[in-house]
Amino acid sequence: MLGLPATGGATDWIKKNTPTKYVYVLELPPDMSSWFAFQIRPHWLIHIGKETWMAIQVIMDQVIQETILQKQHN
Repeated sequence: MLGLPATGGATDWIKKNTPTKYVYVLELPPDMSSWFAFQIRPHWLIHIGKETWMAIQVIMDQVIQETILQKQHN
């Protein structure tokens, strides 16, 4: 959640009630052709896992860089 309002779950509570800087929600991409919107077909699992891991790595790299910069300024 990079400055955007959350959907009304635990992420809202965490941002409001704790000093946590970042709160993230990872969701499966929806399948618009089914009412089981977030149930992924097995042949997509590997691709979605790799794509999600790449996103997590970007987030971790950013947090690490911000932490290093913050320590340098203190």
